[in-house]
Amino acid sequence: MFFASGPEKIDKLIDKGRFKRAMKKLLRACRKNRSDLSLARRCFEVGQFIPFDKHYHQAASHYFSLALQQGTDGERLHDDYMVYTTTTQGRIDLPEDLLLKLAARFAAHGYENSAVFLIKNIMSKSPDNPHLPEAILALVNAYLARGQVKKAKFYVDHINAYFLGHDLMSYINQQYRRALKHQASQP
Repeated sequence: MFFASGPEKIDKLIDKGRFKRAMKKLLRACRKNRSDLSLARRCFEVGQFIPFDKHYHQAASHYFSLALQQGTDGERLHDDYMVYTTTTQGRIDLPEDLLLKLAARFAAHGYENSAVFLIKNIMSKSPDNPHLPEAILALVNAYLARGQVKKAKFYVDHINAYFLGHDLMSYINQQYRRALKHQASQP
């Protein structure tokens, strides 16, 4: 049993509309059972009733981190992220490194628009964020796989401007040059 006060007490609090109190108990249970994805998801779902409360953001952060760690499907993650942004009316309060990991997963699963939104936001605030190269690589790979070389250029240029000497820099440039060469050889 993962609830100190029992799941039925949590359910009663929720039934009575006492979401904040239920959320605190759920978060406590999440801290004790850090790797329980179903519990983290339950916490995330209950948090949707209190979207402007810091506890919802904590629950979302824990859920997304754990879901990424445990390899949750990109479509499921994207759907849940869209729920999060909608319920918070765009008041996203998640760590930048987590947002960039989500962006990388979104790009790899065909949700480039969401990835672009997150990456560009972070690029404008923290252009040298050490987690940007991995997210940018995923986005560049997605663009190059679809033959969208022009869209990839902006991100390749950012890597070259801010991450000189980074391990991924040469790989991204190599992939980009290969795509340019391939595009030039097409009739």
